[in-house]
Order: sequence, then C-alpha cells, then structure tokens
Amino acid sequence: MQKVTDDGGIVKIVLKPGPANNDDDNHNQRPVAWVKGTNAKLQYKVTTAPFRQLGKASPKSKAAKSASDNRGNNSAGKCCDHDHHHAAPHDHGKGATARERELKDSKEALHPTSEYKDGDEDEDDAPKAVYASPSGVQYTFDPLVRRTVADSTVDKEPFELRIGRKFMFPALEMAVCTMCPGETSRFLLAPEYTDGFIQLESLLRKERAAADARRAGRPVPAAAAHTCCMGLAVDAEKHADLYSTQGTPLELEVTLLDVQTQDQYERKVWEMSIVERYNEAPAHRARGTALVRSTPSDWFAARDAYRRSLELLEAVAQAPTVADARRDRAHRGELTDGPNARAPPIEHEDQVSSTWLDENLLAVRLNYALCSLKLGEYDAAAKQCTEILQSAPNHPKALFRRGLAHLRRGRDLELAERDFLAVLETGAMTRSDLEWAAAWQDLQGKWKVARQQESRLWRGVFSSAV
Repeated sequence: MQKVTDDGGIVKIVLKPGPANNDDDNHNQRPVAWVKGTNAKLQYKVTTAPFRQLGKASPKSKAAKSASDNRGNNSAGKCCDHDHHHAAPHDHGKGATARERELKDSKEALHPTSEYKDGDEDEDDAPKAVYASPSGVQYTFDPLVRRTVADSTVDKEPFELRIGRKFMFPALEMAVCTMCPGETSRFLLAPEYTDGFIQLESLLRKERAAADARRAGRPVPAAAAHTCCMGLAVDAEKHADLYSTQGTPLELEVTLLDVQTQDQYERKVWEMSIVERYNEAPAHRARGTALVRSTPSDWFAARDAYRRSLELLEAVAQAPTVADARRDRAHRGELTDGPNARAPPIEHEDQVSSTWLDENLLAVRLNYALCSLKLGEYDAAAKQCTEILQSAPNHPKALFRRGLAHLRRGRDLELAERDFLAVLETGAMTRSDLEWAAAWQDLQGKWKVARQQESRLWRGVFSSAV
C-alpha cells in the first residue's frame, strides 16, 4: 500500500502489476513520462468504500439484520447466515469464499489506521475506527454499504483521459499518474478527494442516454441548459445513487490499458485553438480528395477525412471571435475580408478569412455528401446538402445529390423529383445529361412501382368491404 497524496487522502493498492520493464519490451512496458497532453486509455469502476462514519447507523438491509440477530442461535438446516438447502458450496472455517477473501483483503489493506481483528464488526462490540480521513473524520468497517456507482466498461470504447487538461475529477488523474500500462490498482479516496466524481458520472450517463436514443430512433433527451436550483434538484433526484455518495469515501479500481503521446492520437476539436483548427483542416480535405481519386477509391477513409475537416471548419466558424467578426462585416455591408485575412497557415485569430472558410465548408460538405451516397448513408448525404442549400438555395450539385439521397432511400419521391427539376432550372444540367437522365429514369421506375402498390392496396380494401 502506498500514499498517493502526502496526507493519505488517496492510498493505492496494486491488484495486478504491469508488465516488467525489459529492454526488449515495447514502449507500453516502460515507465510512463506523464506530461501535459499525454492520453491515458483506461477502464475504471467506482464503488462506495466499505466504511460508515462513526456515530451514524449502518444502512443494513432487513435480511442482514435478521442474519445478525440469529448469529449464534442457528436453527435446524441453517448454519451462520447461509442456508444449507442452497446448492452453493460453503465451509465452516476450513476455507473462505471469494467474497469473504475480498472483504478480508479490504479490511487488511485499505485502512491506514487499521488494527482490525475478527469480530470488530460485530454489533455486540463497540465499533472500532479502521480509517481516518485527512480532516480527522473516523470510519468503521462495514461491507454492507459497498455498492457500485460507476463502471466505464459499459461503454464500448475505453475511457480516455488527457493529462494536464484540468480534468473535472482530479483524483482519477492523480491515481492514473501513479500507474504503468497493463496495471490494475485500487485506490481509496477520502471524501476530501471525491470532488468532481458526481458531475463526471452524471455527464457520462446523459451522453449514454443520448446515444441510446439516437440508436433507437427516439428523440434525444434535452441536455440541461443551465445549473439553476431547479435543474440541480431534478438531476439529484434522477441520479440519487450518485448524490448519495457526497461526503463519503470511495473506492476507485482502475485498469490502465494504454498510454499515448500527443503525436500518437488525434486530438479532439475542443483541445485545439482556433488557429490550429484553421491550419489543420485543409490537410484532411486534401487527404480525402486523394483517397477518392485513388484506384480503387477508398470511400470509407475518404468519408472520415472529410468528416474531420468538416468538424474543424465548423468549430472555427462557430468560435465566438470569428462569428462576431463575420457578423460585424455583414452589418457594415462589407463583402470582402479584412486586410489581415488569408488562407492557412495563419498565426492569429484575426487572420481567419471568412471567404476561404465559406468556400471550404461548401466544398467539404459536397464531398462528404458524395462519399455518403457511395456508402449508402443517405440521411447523412441529405443533411449535408441541405446545409449548403440554406446559404446557397440554387447550388446545382447540392440539389442533385440531395435528390439522389431522397431517391435511393426509396421514400420521399416527391422531394427527389422537386430537386431534380430544380437542377434543370439552374441551367447547370439538361435532360440530355447522362447522369441526370439516369436518375430521372430511375425515379420514374420507382414512381411506377409505388403506384402499382397503391392500386393493389386500394383493391384489397374495396374487395374486403361488406
């Protein structure tokens, strides 16, 4: 057992050490240089620590109380607090179950002031302090209060933690920075070091609920727009199991899966400055274009490259400083950028070119829609084309590709027909163009099938009428 903090507010027990540091091993088996920006991939589980504060009643269940009352007065067919009629094997002091061993390990390992002796938890004896927080609050061992309140393994992907980025749950970052890849350790957190856990887990639960709703085709639950008293009260009621951990010790079990330096992972958009986003976006667009033009075309990789470029460009356009500057120029009726604006690379935010930004947003959206059409992602294609048409209502490529998306979805044939006819009105295509003619012929064929199905449906309705 080792102290993570000088005051003993966080203590660590290694459950499974990482691989040995051999020269022949890969980088994941060497000591980690925890510097700002390092990415830790991990899994964690948080449980309420098996302690209760002295002077407070233990939240024992009726079953547990009944078992305690019957201790030493066993009825026929029963021994201690388990039933002989159950099929689960057990013994009487000759061995220990996995659960008993776990409790014994917790008693012996997790308590800096531990002088635990068998029977200390007995209700007939005065409870003994086995753990003291840095503030001096004393706790006694009570396995019945232990329950899991967070488990990151419910997510498909590992939890990723950026070191040195002001993480909302500092104790988790402090714990991870004592570990090596492949290691599993348990940490006891005093109440003074549990700040941020409730907020983190509440946010993750909301994100999971939103993801589940999107997969099921349900409306995404609206996120809380503010933290007023009413909003906090609703959140506390919805996540009562989390808020009940306020001011109590927690156990944190962490498995460190991998560690990446800044050049080994793709940074999230929020980690980048406006200048970094602006300068990086063209490289992803160029990569996507090269993948489309390759033989054969790699539509999946191209789609991902365009998506990344689009994320960066949208983040630049939505940045407050850039949005305000664009709004001011529009208010003054200025059609061109300021004298400092230019295409990437730039060094300062005031050099962002609105003209270049708009042109690239349009081009990337069109290319993203093309990749989505090739991959059968018709909803995504229609969405990107609609975004373009909101600012450029007569853009021929956006109209045509949105029409193809409507057509290939097999529904909304009226919308597909309207978009195809709108393309002709722009003059960019004619009925003799092979691409337009093929799409129009396909549309007429689907119209014919739809009318035949409708006719059969009505015949069935009238033939069954009495």
